[in-house]
Amino acid sequence: MGEELSDPCALAARMKPQVPVRVHQIMPQTLQFQCSDSIQYARGELFLMGSESRPLDDSGWVGEQHTGQGAAIAFSMLPIEVEFADADPVLLAPTTVATTRPNGPYTRSARNDIGQRTVFLSMPIPLACELAAYHDPHAQDRVEDPFAHRYGPCNPIAQTLARQLERAVFRSKHAIEPLEFDELAMQIVEHAIEGVFVHAGAQRVRSLPPETRRTQRSWVDDAIERLCMDPGRPWSLATLSDEVELSPGYFSRLFRTHTGHTLSESLMIVRLMHAIDRLPDMRGQFSLLADECGFSSHAHMSAAFQSTLGVAPKHLANQSKQVLRESMNQLVRALREH
Repeated sequence: MGEELSDPCALAARMKPQVPVRVHQIMPQTLQFQCSDSIQYARGELFLMGSESRPLDDSGWVGEQHTGQGAAIAFSMLPIEVEFADADPVLLAPTTVATTRPNGPYTRSARNDIGQRTVFLSMPIPLACELAAYHDPHAQDRVEDPFAHRYGPCNPIAQTLARQLERAVFRSKHAIEPLEFDELAMQIVEHAIEGVFVHAGAQRVRSLPPETRRTQRSWVDDAIERLCMDPGRPWSLATLSDEVELSPGYFSRLFRTHTGHTLSESLMIVRLMHAIDRLPDMRGQFSLLADECGFSSHAHMSAAFQSTLGVAPKHLANQSKQVLRESMNQLVRALREH
């Protein structure tokens, strides 16, 4: 969620050209890459992708930071606390997606022993307004902040596809074309912001007194952090509610209201994202990975991948261009079916 390297609003003028143009004259043949402040950047014609890996000793944890000039969607593999100037603090984690306003100030703090691992997609303001308007008609007029809400439930397929796109862009030997990059980014963003706008408990949460809202959210964030830092543990509702010192019934309702996910859904997302992150290093040792992530067996893990993401683990592990494209296509189809 770092500073953008150039003004993406200039790209918006090319979204609806006034005179006919020949596409091959304006479309770059390859993505444009840059690196700055612990962030790798890749730019297509419409979207800017940032891959941010920030260790705990990095100076970027100190003081106020600012988002870029576009509107962005951010996914995180590790739990970090982010406080935007216009919202309560939120734990950005695999279960949560954050949306940013242009040039928005924020502070962040680590909630783990590793640091920050975030992927974000930034887009021109007119495009963000258009996508947000599918869920909020007033978004077209809210150019200063198209998304309005700072966070919401994360769509696990959108986050998985974002991770796959990140690997294809920054780690694969095979170049991805700008057109394909922008198309995949568009689908990721469309489904990611849907969860932010349709979160049923959001209105109830916003109506609570500020101190009550923050206290309740701190309990929820504590639980999410525990899941993230120990996904292989055999968690139960009784165990987790006991650790945050709340009754199981109250905590279960509270968790659903604040996150849009049940506890079991959140645990599944955390385990799947942990497995996806570890897949390239496991060299096909799926049974070992399943045990590490808290699944009872390789078959259990495969079933979870198939039912939640619509793709088998082996298709996400193999990074050849053909298999990578196949896994992306499967995830895109799963997104369309949701």
